Amino acid sequence: MTKRYNQETRELVLQLNEQGQSVPFLAREYGISEATIFNWKKEYTPDEETGKSQEDIHQMEKKCIVWSKKMIF
Repeated sequence: MTKRYNQETRELVLQLNEQGQSVPFLAREYGISEATIFNWKKEYTPDEETGKSQEDIHQMEKKCIVWSKKMIF
């Protein structure tokens, strides 16, 4: 069964990690797998080159799809 974590939980865990809490500690403390936390870090950490996170890019792609559909019709 897949667990879903709300945005608030994700942000809290990532903030605690930025403040120095280790991923293994946070995983034990919150009952979240280490892989999940690392995926969140990858998703929400801005790229050094573009300054955009994977989440930012995903949102922009969704907007482009909506705009392209509006232009077709």
